Amino acid sequence: MLQKAVLVSLLLLVGGSWLFVVTVSTSQGPKAEQWLALIGGTLVQTGAIALIIDYVNMRSYATGEVVEAILSSEDYLRTLSGEEQIAHVRRALHARFRGDDGVDRAVEWLTVTLAAPARIRYAAKLHLLQEQITELFPDGEVLVPDSVLRVRAEFAYTTSGNLSRRPELINGDGVIHTQIIPIPKTTELTRRFQAGELHSPEAREAWVRHVLQPKVWVKLGQGEETEIRPFIPRTRLSEAANGTVWLDFDITCEQYVQPGQQVSVVYSHRQLCHRRDSYVWRASARTYDFTFNARGFQDYRLLPIATPAKDSDLTELEVLRDEIRCTGLILPESMFAFAWSPRVEPLPLNGN
Repeated sequence: MLQKAVLVSLLLLVGGSWLFVVTVSTSQGPKAEQWLALIGGTLVQTGAIALIIDYVNMRSYATGEVVEAILSSEDYLRTLSGEEQIAHVRRALHARFRGDDGVDRAVEWLTVTLAAPARIRYAAKLHLLQEQITELFPDGEVLVPDSVLRVRAEFAYTTSGNLSRRPELINGDGVIHTQIIPIPKTTELTRRFQAGELHSPEAREAWVRHVLQPKVWVKLGQGEETEIRPFIPRTRLSEAANGTVWLDFDITCEQYVQPGQQVSVVYSHRQLCHRRDSYVWRASARTYDFTFNARGFQDYRLLPIATPAKDSDLTELEVLRDEIRCTGLILPESMFAFAWSPRVEPLPLNGN
């Protein structure tokens, strides 16, 4: 029974993905395109719902009853997203797997997976920078030492159309990018935080805007690409047991996507890194056709890392020294990265 359930899930994902690709690559007319997208999206989501059972280790319960129970509400098929759908999914899973601690984790994962629209032709680019950077604080600027590597990351993608009947924020929740990054120990930010400073959210946000320079460009439908000032609703600094200071924050915007409208997004930021370090990209929503390249690292050994969330016949993966290419479907929680180290180690100062 388990093998049949998994097979049905994969067939639903394949069928939905095929309809989705047909919809975005051909012109079927407004009505036909809307219905194809609706059917394709529903099949993909139904397949994903069945596959979450494996995610929370409930294999013995993998039967068609779960999918039937979750999809028994007409609200689900009509809205495809929203609080009513999430509440229904939670009720259905709790009723089917009473007392199972993994249900809430499954619902949380499912909500993130299905709420965000699929992203098409996602390109991530990493550039090694040679320019000098200063850190900004309330009492002035401090030059970033040469021991710190400066990198610029850029992301570009187009989302699927808004299938709901109401305007929705970009990516479903307005979040363009979530950053959780380690800060090199030789930076002034690390020194001041470990000295008990930087309590002010305004000072942390000013540092992020000046040093990391997050920028967002948005194109709604057939309109012109427009640069918008991103919001940074929160910034948080924390220190790990090994002394590494971590900075995390969200980049958001308040642009709405109208029903049936697509949106193209370009986001970039700078990052401070060690000379032995890595940059990680993690899929937070269904993504189709992904490329990730690293440029300017001639003096470094590059190690590309590709760990798809699930081996799938839907994806073709090619890994080169400075580029990772994925053709097809990339599921949420897939992780891709470039690690690097100097080809020649720098000489110690003063001969020591």
